[in-house]
Formats: sequence, structure tokens, C-alpha cells
Amino acid sequence: MSLAKLQVSNISKTFTTKKNRTEVLQNISFTVGSREVVCLIGPSGCGKSTLFNVISGLDQPSIGTVEHTGRLAMMFQDPALLPWLTVEKNVGFGMNRQQYSSQAINQAVQRYLKIVALEQFGQAYPHELSGGMKQRAALARTLIIEPNIILMDEPFSALDAQTRERLQQFVQTLLHDYPVSIVFVTHDVREAVVLGDRVLVLTKRPAHIRNEYIIDLPRPRRSFDPNLDSYVRSITEQLQAETLLYS
Repeated sequence: MSLAKLQVSNISKTFTTKKNRTEVLQNISFTVGSREVVCLIGPSGCGKSTLFNVISGLDQPSIGTVEHTGRLAMMFQDPALLPWLTVEKNVGFGMNRQQYSSQAINQAVQRYLKIVALEQFGQAYPHELSGGMKQRAALARTLIIEPNIILMDEPFSALDAQTRERLQQFVQTLLHDYPVSIVFVTHDVREAVVLGDRVLVLTKRPAHIRNEYIIDLPRPRRSFDPNLDSYVRSITEQLQAETLLYS
């Protein structure tokens, strides 16, 4: 295991109101190493997004700690591009707010547009882009701040199958070329196996880690590769058993 970039230690989360007390997360611990992808998957409503919010700092755990080295960035299902700005302006938005020089912003924007293969679309507006192009623009906006860790919360779930496949390939290329670690939340088992070095299966609420799968397959991986099938079958059976166990 490479040196951990992210350390999640004994995380529990309980939401309390005057009438109810709901325990959502229970004693979750894992690490993410350098250039590693850890995928989180579990039954619907198990608390994946709550865990994502705790890891990102958008919410605080009731118990436990989250530690990371370097800069952390986030991507969501909605690319959230500002419709009145061009792709270039959207990608450079964060740097502009930090008051970098125009020259520095332009150089960085052109570099990251090239990385995500959108260098020909810098002057386009979001409504002129396909869904996959919007997510690539959002990824460039994320990469431009040079994060060490990217948290990705189902970023491809709203896309068609062919576009999702292309972006899965793109992320694997990115991992080869860019020193970043990823926590990837998904409800798609095959996507988790395509992208993950490890897949963590969460239980129903209160969610804890039921099992860890090490995906010992070479990259790049394709979703139709039969070598993925045994992993997909095992994880799917684990999820189905988890659902039946608590239904």
C-alpha cells in the first residue's frame, strides 16, 4: 500500500431531531493511497452521499476523523457549469476568484482544456455541449486547482451508456498521467469494478463496510471485458444479500 493520501477513521454519523434519532454511518474506516481509486457502493439510501459529505467536509461526523494530505476537490452528478460563461471562463472560475493574473489563468485553462480534450471548445457555452463534454469541462475545472484527492459523487450516472464508457476510459487515462487519488461513489457495480483499485461494499443503515474487494486487473479496463464478470457477480450477490438480510 502506498502512503495514504486520505485516512477515514471510525466515522459514525447520527442525525437527531426532537422526534427522531437516525444513525446513518457506523464505525467506517479506510485509507486511500497515492494514485488509487476507492469506489464506494451500497444499497440505495444506505448513506453513501452522507459519507461523501463527511469526507469532503460539507458535514461533520458525530464520531471519528477524516485526515488528508494536500488539496481536496469534488465532482458531482450535476456538472454545475455557469450557463452565462464560456467553457474557458467556467474552467478558470476558481483561479479567477483567487485573483491569479490573467496570463496565469489563461495558460492553466488552455493546459487543462487540452488534458480533457476540449481545447476546441473553449469559447462554447454550456448549452452547446453534450453531457459528456459538460462533465469533462467540470473535470478540467476541478483539475485546475491541482488537487491531490478528487471526491466524485456519481458523476456519470445521468449519462448514456456510450458516454459513460468513454468517460470511464478517460478517468483511467487521467490516473496514468496525473498524480491524483479518487474516492468514487456509484450505484453501478460494473462501473465500480472498471474504475476501482478497491471496492468497498456498504451495508444498509447504519452503514458500515461489509466487505472490501481488491480489483487485481490491469488497466485500462473496459466494461464489456469478461475478466470483470466474476468481480461484478460477487459484489452484486453481496449487495443482494445485504438488501434481503435487512428487508
